[in-house]
Amino acid sequence: MTLRQLIIFVQLWALCLANINMFISKEEMNRTLGVKAELNYIEMGSINTYSTKFHYRVMANIDYVSFTWNAVGQVDYDVRVESDDSSVLPIVRIPLKGRVPASFQDFSVEYRCAGHRSGQFTVSLYFNFYYDGKTVPVKLRQEKICASRDGRRGLNGGYEGAEIDDHESIDKAFFVIICIAAAFLLIVAATLICYFKRSKKEDMIQSRLPTSFRNSLKSTKSAQPFLLSTPRDGPQTLSAVSSAPCSSSTSGNSIIPDKPRNIDVRRALLQLYQDRDAFQPLPYVDMEGTFGEVRYAIWRQVDDVLNGDVDDEEDAFCNQEAVYTKTLKKNASSIQLDRFLSDALLFYNITPHQNLSQVACVASFGRFDRPETVTDFPLVCYRHQGFGNLKKFLANCRLGDKTKGAQTLRTHQLVALATQLSSAVAHLHKYRIVHNDIAARNCLIAEVSGCLQVQLCDSALSRDLFPADYHCLGDNENRPLKWMSPEAIASGLYSSAADVWSLGVLMWELMSLGGSPYAEVDPEDVYTMILKGARLHQPNNCPDQLYKVMLCCWRILSEERPSSEQVVHGLRDFNIQLSQYI
Repeated sequence: MTLRQLIIFVQLWALCLANINMFISKEEMNRTLGVKAELNYIEMGSINTYSTKFHYRVMANIDYVSFTWNAVGQVDYDVRVESDDSSVLPIVRIPLKGRVPASFQDFSVEYRCAGHRSGQFTVSLYFNFYYDGKTVPVKLRQEKICASRDGRRGLNGGYEGAEIDDHESIDKAFFVIICIAAAFLLIVAATLICYFKRSKKEDMIQSRLPTSFRNSLKSTKSAQPFLLSTPRDGPQTLSAVSSAPCSSSTSGNSIIPDKPRNIDVRRALLQLYQDRDAFQPLPYVDMEGTFGEVRYAIWRQVDDVLNGDVDDEEDAFCNQEAVYTKTLKKNASSIQLDRFLSDALLFYNITPHQNLSQVACVASFGRFDRPETVTDFPLVCYRHQGFGNLKKFLANCRLGDKTKGAQTLRTHQLVALATQLSSAVAHLHKYRIVHNDIAARNCLIAEVSGCLQVQLCDSALSRDLFPADYHCLGDNENRPLKWMSPEAIASGLYSSAADVWSLGVLMWELMSLGGSPYAEVDPEDVYTMILKGARLHQPNNCPDQLYKVMLCCWRILSEERPSSEQVVHGLRDFNIQLSQYI
């Protein structure tokens, strides 16, 4: 074969493999919708019809949306954009005809509101892709929200107003300089005060700690404040119990027994009801089981604004909020529905807590006050704009999958997450509520103001979504045996002390980045091994002090375990120690 023939063959082969990818990136979805997930329109030439039918909502404070695309082989395109109303001028920031780039590149669609009318306006984006001798049409639809603007713009593009003379500008500049100088002096003074008070504060830490933690949180030579890349020797999973780190008086703790809450489900549904039409699910399933599924959705809440110059229907536009939703599939039974609602309403009517994820609303196409109109399974919604399930997030971080939000987590961040979750458990115990299924699979994690924030959630659908975490011991009841205290396994005695045991396992999950506890142990052998003194090993890069807290939570006798409030105090003060190394 000659060189020319080889070149022709390669070109023909490239044409045979021609395809295209087009999507909205996770970062752009988070910026525009508040959801950290990727929306794929075309993947390796395959069009996702569910995504293309999704009406992408562009809020009033968003001026553009960025798309990402690339092509394998030679793919030409043409594009046009149309608006159903002159109140919106859409502009595509790419040539109207051209060739799709071979490498991933971004292009944007800009939405300019005229400003004289408010409301919701439809913008349609039409693509034609040409490759392999065929034409592939793709239509995308956006809904642009415009708010009316007060005031008019001058010819220079700014709002008309009083002119500022040079003397006024100089006076303002001088005033700003004085303010900056004063602020600097205040910062210096505050720093000196903190410096002189710090030693006194450190002396007070040990006196505030519960007695059971004073010995367990003593400083060691290696504080291990950061995650390291060097693992401990050997693939350890179990560890023998060391000398008791919780040697003193936790026996005075008041243990809260588990009691049924007897929630009036019908009354709760009536109070939490929202119209299902107000929710637009995103075109992908985040997690799926045999009988249930979890999706992100956009909750559109009508905000009536009367401006006087347009019809009321045009004035009623929506605020939108990202929510995390759980629902059942059509093959679910009435028994599964009852269990689903009972689990989901565990935190119903409890005083809100920033680290507790409570049901925001329950949606249906029918009305709960007229049961004959309800033909769909309810959509249980939680306010959440983040990474979703904590167990999945930790696994992605362990695997380093940046496309799924993976981060390099430092020890002080993980200790902060453990402190937040302990605070949520203490909040439940304050209201004499026992969770009974504390684990990473029942938590949600997000990034708020640049810091990770975690919330403890209910266990609705967990048995279906994480079947490997639940096991049956011949009583036809699937239970999270590897997270349960020995008295809960043996006698079904659930209490706040049993929650603390599970909280210790959750800390272990955090420090092992989503590891499976007792992975090599058969479920039916866990109880026996615990009684013999075996415990989960100290995870790689887990500080000794934190591991001692875990061991405190795993005391055989429930009365010897710390209360959830004591765990919170211990972790907070340990976090103060860690902050000295950052």
